[in-house]
Amino acid sequence: MLKRIENMESPTIGLQEFLSANLPAVIRFVFRPHLFPRLSFVYTALALSACLLTLSITSPAFAKVANTGHKHIKPAASTMKSDEISLHCPAKFITGICTDGPRHIWVSGEDNGLYAGKIRYRHLRRLAGKAAHAGHGAGILAARNLRIHWYHFDKTNSPGLVSNFITAICVDGKGRLWAGTDRHGVCVFNGKHWKHYSILNGPLGCHVYAIAYDSAADQVWVATENGMSIYQCGPTHRYANPQASNAPKRAAHATPRYPFHTWHYITTANGLPPNPDCMAFDNRGDAYVGTLCNGLAIGRPVLSYRGSPGAMFAKKKLIFRWRIIKGPWHMPLTATGYGLPSNLINCVLVGQRRQHVYVGTDLGLAISTNRGHTFHYVRGSDYAAKVMGLWHPPVGYRPPSKAFLNKLLPGDHITTLAEDARGDIWVGTWRNGYAVIDIRTGQMMKSENQPQLKGQDGYINRLCPLVMGAGGAAGTGGRPGRIGRQRVRHIKIMEAMLIGRYGFGTHCFAGVIRGQAAASALAGANPTDSRLPRFAKVPSHRVLAKYLPQLTVGTKQAARIRFPWATPLRMDWATQGDWTGRYGKGYGVLCAAHFDLSFHVTSSDYADNVDAFCGPHHQLHFESMREWEYRADTDNPKSLYIPELGYRRQTNWDDRGEAYPTTFQGPDLWIRVRLKNPGIYRLSLYLFNKDGHAGTNRQRDWLVEVYPLPSAYRRAMTRPILSAMALPNNPAALQWCRWAMAAKPLAEARAVNIWNPVYTRFAIAGPGQYMVRMVRGSSLNTEICGIFVDKADAPRTPFDDQAMRCLWGVNYRAPEIPANYSPDANVAAAMSLWR
Repeated sequence: MLKRIENMESPTIGLQEFLSANLPAVIRFVFRPHLFPRLSFVYTALALSACLLTLSITSPAFAKVANTGHKHIKPAASTMKSDEISLHCPAKFITGICTDGPRHIWVSGEDNGLYAGKIRYRHLRRLAGKAAHAGHGAGILAARNLRIHWYHFDKTNSPGLVSNFITAICVDGKGRLWAGTDRHGVCVFNGKHWKHYSILNGPLGCHVYAIAYDSAADQVWVATENGMSIYQCGPTHRYANPQASNAPKRAAHATPRYPFHTWHYITTANGLPPNPDCMAFDNRGDAYVGTLCNGLAIGRPVLSYRGSPGAMFAKKKLIFRWRIIKGPWHMPLTATGYGLPSNLINCVLVGQRRQHVYVGTDLGLAISTNRGHTFHYVRGSDYAAKVMGLWHPPVGYRPPSKAFLNKLLPGDHITTLAEDARGDIWVGTWRNGYAVIDIRTGQMMKSENQPQLKGQDGYINRLCPLVMGAGGAAGTGGRPGRIGRQRVRHIKIMEAMLIGRYGFGTHCFAGVIRGQAAASALAGANPTDSRLPRFAKVPSHRVLAKYLPQLTVGTKQAARIRFPWATPLRMDWATQGDWTGRYGKGYGVLCAAHFDLSFHVTSSDYADNVDAFCGPHHQLHFESMREWEYRADTDNPKSLYIPELGYRRQTNWDDRGEAYPTTFQGPDLWIRVRLKNPGIYRLSLYLFNKDGHAGTNRQRDWLVEVYPLPSAYRRAMTRPILSAMALPNNPAALQWCRWAMAAKPLAEARAVNIWNPVYTRFAIAGPGQYMVRMVRGSSLNTEICGIFVDKADAPRTPFDDQAMRCLWGVNYRAPEIPANYSPDANVAAAMSLWR
């Protein structure tokens, strides 16, 4: 118990939670005068003082004082003043929502392209006088009379839009719409034409996680699997953009910028952690970048000079200095604490008014009031169930009272954040709806507690504020301070929040008339410059030649790498089910693909058989991995091609996690990989959420961890011992599993929002054995479709120049370059780097 107190992250709420849950044990611990008979009187006095202190700490008065440090977790004191109205957008699985003013809404969905909604304000103008005196029902009365006409954009009617799968959208300061795709880069719309930017002439990667606009520096940031791509917009006049994540409060020239109309890239070579998936900016131009599983990176733009800064020929270059903030690798056991609660970042928000930083993770919400120097976090109401669902929960742990849990967030898994016109913070969760936090009073209102909202689906994927004018805002144009033909300084506004539910479309939560606001708040960023962004310049042979020494040094360093070693590689979203010729040169297994048996592509020169099993934590005595056949014959390119059959089949292994609550740790899938020869290998895991549009199958968030398997445990971790119920009876295997689940892995990766499949890839060194753990998290279950091993720098064998028999003659050799081919200098330099 004392060890638990010493290890608590929060000295206020955590102590209150511990003492309130373990008060009988505390009393029994302090009342022990028989241990010290000569000091019984003194001991009794100290014990009574300790009990009085305990009662005072656990009293509501102490809770009120303790909550001052975490003012965002006060219980709700009132109910919602309105409810949701469906906007009847045809897109159901929402991936992005943004606005370019009070008249237009952009909505993106999976496999549906884009929808542009034009709001008609004549109904608001008719109801403006009535809404001003109606009270709480005014907002919903006006919102129900909204009329939105939707325009559809897809590949068939919009040349230049190359994909219907849109992952993220954003509007820049010129009113241009940026749409990120699943595996084709970005597309930009200027109001008339679409233009496509691929990895050759635009962003650095093909899969776009997020897009954000930095109004302080006039930049568009695109997060991809290869890092961050930045486009510096031109020096044209910019209007206030309601969708921008920050309001520029400094002069435009005070923020360092790149040269206008140019592309720039930030990768791990520049200090940025891998796999950025969200970002936000403050009014100084600092960037807050969240990653999939590597914490939060805070970058400050600075100018780097070559030579003396005051010299005549000194060259300056804009760079970002990154500061990495990481949380604990394993789940904290308290409801509140300091620092980040997790390294798995889902969303980041910088408040426009107070410049507070909000970070949404899979284990709660972290808040910083000093621009990211320190954080404190608050968990969701399901955190106690997760503690009780651990493989080895704390001894004597008792969950807090229901009243205490009601003070917390609706859910632990935060998906999206937004700030409305008043400055209140909206928090969307994975399964439990959303909450509204009043930053003035600290009160929190939850949608799941409201009768009119309780029946709505709880998967909130996107939140976006919308400011609508009332009493004359129908003719709001793009010029600030002007409504229609009249110049107005202040007008009445009605604030609303657009809510995107993954599977149930777009809704609008409308508030009441809020009184006066500046007319510029309603001015949209209408396009004043119809020019589309420029293509990225192709690097010259001189630039490419600079990378050759780095690759030479890296090749020499790689030759000295030995077991155990692992590092994550770029995730592959483009290949999908067409793995032949790309993966499996050394070894491959298509899970359950051969009539409920796995199809093996094997070369004995590189790897042995791959074993898989369920983890040690399960309720049943007999729990084995399931081999599942979803479709025996399909033309879906997302399913793996089976050369022996000549067609595709959708199959997988899973851990039967649907039999357990989502707060249960495990069972998880454990995969053993054995490498025979020295060298560096690429391990690729093919993950696909095949039924991700149905029910609870939508919530899939898998963490993949790589651990070394020491030689002392290899005999115990063979497949006969691990199969079915034999694992609980093997002390050596259980001892290694206990160590692995408490240690930090060699490498980790994360797969989330995988309606389209992905190859999660690692570089590992042989010879040796590794254990790969696919963590179920709070998902329905854990699945895997294929496992492939390819050599990177192993000794060549005769097998390298032969076609594999089980692939029916597929040859892995690269095509020969024609003898009469004479490339130019740039192509020759690129080919030299490739070799």
